[in-house]
Amino acid sequence: MKTKTILPVSILLIFTAFNSNAQKKKELPASTFSFNIPYDNMFGFYPSANGSFGIRENLSFTYYGTLWNNPSFGSPNTGTDNWLETGFGLSMVTKNRKWLFNPALALTHGKLLSGGEEGVIADGIAPSMSVFFQDGVMELEAFAVWYKALRKEGLFTNDFTLFWLLPGFAINEKITLGLHYEGFVSTRQSFREGFEQLYQAVGGFAKITVGGQYVFRLSLGKNFKDTDYPDEFYKLTLVVPFL
Repeated sequence: MKTKTILPVSILLIFTAFNSNAQKKKELPASTFSFNIPYDNMFGFYPSANGSFGIRENLSFTYYGTLWNNPSFGSPNTGTDNWLETGFGLSMVTKNRKWLFNPALALTHGKLLSGGEEGVIADGIAPSMSVFFQDGVMELEAFAVWYKALRKEGLFTNDFTLFWLLPGFAINEKITLGLHYEGFVSTRQSFREGFEQLYQAVGGFAKITVGGQYVFRLSLGKNFKDTDYPDEFYKLTLVVPFL
């Protein structure tokens, strides 16, 4: 008799607690903070810190900072004036939890866009869009950013666009294989009119995910543009979450 009395009460308490926690999560997405550590032979090493916190159901405020370490983006002889990118955005998740859209807006600090002899605050602006899809079998990562000069500190200023598209297929919960398409375009230079695609890399990637959140992704491919950039492309991306 006691068992019959206690069991429904226990189930009710568990259900109530579960439903309460689910409601809280539904109303306010969890906060996140992670390090994204990429390296490739086009740009070199450019780690970033990425974070978010929920502001309402399926909507989060996001922020990030990228530390560009390519010496050609600063003053290579002294190691100063390296490029810095800092931004914020909104992360929107669809009701079926399969799609995530993250428009963002950043400022760049340095001299790559403004063309001066030394780095300055807000040398450029960088609107971007990130799109993610995952349904347990197929996944997609798409990204595009436009780097637009805000200041003119020298004779020449520059605008660029960077984009990539990574569709993949999950072999199991830990391994994903897919295609890697990436491009970098000079959209404007003050001494030259028109667009110039600086590199166009096409290849494949293998991704290992541990614990559902730690990511190791290696991309290998070929650059189909005959420019100063390497003929072959390789990129390693590590994602290390802290929240």
